[in-house]
Amino acid sequence: MKHLQEVFGVLSEHQFMLNLDKCSLAKQAIDFLSHTITEDSIIPSRERIQAIIAIPQPETLAQANKFIGKIGWYRKFMLKFAKIAAPIHKVTNKIKRKKHEFYWHDAQVQAANKLKQLLTEEPLLLRYPHPTAPFILATDVSEYAIGAGLKQIFDGKTHYNYFLSRLLTTTERNYKTIEREALAIFWCMKKLEQYLGGRDVIIHTDHKPLAQFHKKNKFNSKRIDEWLVKRQDMLPQMVDVTYKKGSTHGDADGMSRPEIHPHQHYLNTITRSMTTTAVHKPVINHDSQSTVPLNNTDMAPASMTFDLSLTRIRDEQQHDSHILKIKEQLKTATRSYSNFIIENDLLYKLVTQPQATMLTKLIYIPSSMREEVLQSYHDHPTAAHFGVNRTWRKLRTKCYWPMMKETIQNYIRSCEKCAKFNLRRTKSQPIDYIKITTDRLSPRSFGARGHGFLGTHTTIFHTR
Repeated sequence: MKHLQEVFGVLSEHQFMLNLDKCSLAKQAIDFLSHTITEDSIIPSRERIQAIIAIPQPETLAQANKFIGKIGWYRKFMLKFAKIAAPIHKVTNKIKRKKHEFYWHDAQVQAANKLKQLLTEEPLLLRYPHPTAPFILATDVSEYAIGAGLKQIFDGKTHYNYFLSRLLTTTERNYKTIEREALAIFWCMKKLEQYLGGRDVIIHTDHKPLAQFHKKNKFNSKRIDEWLVKRQDMLPQMVDVTYKKGSTHGDADGMSRPEIHPHQHYLNTITRSMTTTAVHKPVINHDSQSTVPLNNTDMAPASMTFDLSLTRIRDEQQHDSHILKIKEQLKTATRSYSNFIIENDLLYKLVTQPQATMLTKLIYIPSSMREEVLQSYHDHPTAAHFGVNRTWRKLRTKCYWPMMKETIQNYIRSCEKCAKFNLRRTKSQPIDYIKITTDRLSPRSFGARGHGFLGTHTTIFHTR
């Protein structure tokens, strides 16, 4: 009842009305979006599973796409989804002009039956993230696939939060082993950013050269060096990167090691939207003692190295008078700042992003760090000196401070490089036009012939 009172209080405060016919109260479990949601976990809907099992073997490309789309909705519950579904994806990846080449042979039949079997035999259950227990991300890569499992250990037990797996592209298969292993870490961190939400993550990898790689300044791989620069927002979250032998790395190994036909591939869509619950790039330290410098000194001088870690933001917030005032007001439960929250002694602003229905928390940037944030998102070599609107659209989903757009506008207007090199996008000037005026003088007698009129013509040039 206490939770209901809190919910009803918030709804009443914001003048929301509920439709009782669509409300479920005092339920042990509810069905939502083909999932059954319980107090501490989420499982696939039993009715949806029965419907998928009843689907006959596809006979057309459209039917195959529908089948893999429906069963793929539950891939986060299945340990080896990418490997098992590979024969089906080999068929469904055909482009439209080759859809007449559709086939459904024994390999596809076996894959479809195996996926249906997993829906009935596997203990398909994912636990909600524990609010304080650290996340453990176990990743592994084979020659053709990436596999990972996100888990937490509390109450003496291991609880899984999410499973990921995908096949490597043809290009990624040509990477060095260490590059493929690093790719798995960065891809999984990006894929799970909404789960992780800026929290600490312990990485388990069975590739020993990657142990503590997030603390190193330079690798022998240019590709990994570039990832360290581009994904610096993730480095503070990696509190530890630990090596584990393959024999003790089964939760991730099982998703990548099984044999996969080298010509079968399936790409998960990787969203380009960035996380909204922590501050980000370009150079972010995982602690206050170390810095990850940019590798190309021609492109990125030392002045382009920034410390935008949560630790530093927390320290700087303690010296910002406006932030301290808001924190003090929040402690007294005033409604003046009801759209702010404090987590881990960090102040966040609650906002509703465009085309979103849920509130998002954005880190409040203290005044002493705003210029560094603008430098990192405008002046940095990877930022490309974008204009006001584009820079603002990137920042507004990641952090907050009052009058952000005005600050960005003033900063970019004062940017010397933008003023020097940016060409004005003006329309071409039209061709000069001519204005001709005419007049006549009369009645008079001019010349020996006695003409009585005199015509005058004046040409006036105008430039727009």
